Amino acid sequence: MGEYQNINLAVEGRTAIITIDHPPANALNTATVQELAAAFDEATA
Repeated sequence: MGEYQNINLAVEGRTAIITIDHPPANALNTATVQELAAAFDEATA
């Protein structure tokens, strides 16, 4: 699995859990959105 700075990705079987981990407010910035897109791609591959 990829290394992410602002999110956590856990895949177990056909289930993926993506958690935003960008304290203090879990705000969405460009880097976090890019990581989410990459995690979605990874989870559906």
